[in-house]
Amino acid sequence: MLLCIDCNLKFQQAQQIEHDRYTRDINYHHEEMVWTAGLSNAPPRYQEPQPIIHTGPITNHNIQIHGSVVGAINTGQVKNMNVALDHVQTSGSPELATRLQQLTEAVTASSELSQDLKKKAFDQLAFLTEQASLPREKRNASIGATILEGLERIINTSSGLLRIWQAAKPLIEQLF
Repeated sequence: MLLCIDCNLKFQQAQQIEHDRYTRDINYHHEEMVWTAGLSNAPPRYQEPQPIIHTGPITNHNIQIHGSVVGAINTGQVKNMNVALDHVQTSGSPELATRLQQLTEAVTASSELSQDLKKKAFDQLAFLTEQASLPREKRNASIGATILEGLERIINTSSGLLRIWQAAKPLIEQLF
């Protein structure tokens, strides 16, 4: 059976869920038989998989998010940004994709911005990245220009972000 990568992943996840359910059922019936028979030295049970809890930095193909920012931003939005950055990269704007990635990582890692400003800047960068992945005729130029101005106001409050912003700004402005 040939499946695309996404469908194959979903199929494998469904198989794993079914396997885990069967393992729990077997263990339950095993315990029930041991209890009913009054056995104390019953054979070992099947190992049930434990969920993996990720505690380190999150690395999505393009953007790395570290520390306490993880809870402040929407991880679904990070995934959407990664997809958009991949599209920008493959559509012939690798420098723009790199600058957007660097700016996003710098904003989320900035110690000069409050959590609220980081979230606002991240949301604005997510919008700009999404717009960059669209064909020029489908981009919303008026909202894009407004978002760009708002992002610049936030970045100007952080001296650590200015160097990255100065490199990214001309490329982002060309979008609109």
